[in-house]
Amino acid sequence: GNNFFYQEQYSLSLEHFQKALKLLKSNQNENGIYRTLSAISSVYEQMDDNELALGYVLSALKIAEKLNDQNGIAWTLLNVGSIRHNLKDYKNALANLTKANQISESLGDEMLRANVLESLGHLYKDLGQLPQAVACLNTSLQISLDNNHRSNLVGLYETFAKVYYKLNDFEQFLIRN
Repeated sequence: GNNFFYQEQYSLSLEHFQKALKLLKSNQNENGIYRTLSAISSVYEQMDDNELALGYVLSALKIAEKLNDQNGIAWTLLNVGSIRHNLKDYKNALANLTKANQISESLGDEMLRANVLESLGHLYKDLGQLPQAVACLNTSLQISLDNNHRSNLVGLYETFAKVYYKLNDFEQFLIRN
């Protein structure tokens, strides 16, 4: 499922994740079930079916909370926040991402925190709260650079460029673009 997901072959990805989910349910592997439900939600999110994605990710969150898997809860909240952002449910997206950020800080999970802060930066941009967006993006960028998380950089620089454009700070826009 993951291989097809990253190849953007979403129908094949979904097919494999559904098969995995069936096996995991038959073995009552709750950890695997919630991770697979979350993966399925990501596929639907990429397919722009955010309502269906939200249903899957909320089911995943319930299981992660039942298992008290703090890392899993935080990653799942990141996904919930992203999907709610897509649905323009900004209030709940902010609440989910803020909680994911708090958990990531308490766990000391830098990769998770960088991803959450990037999502928060994107959300703040869409809310028109540009100073907060810059602060989140700067921290995410620093964490990503410090930990060599190069996969985060393209998205961060794209969001930075959009924020600086909205701020009419064309010098920073050109530097970040």
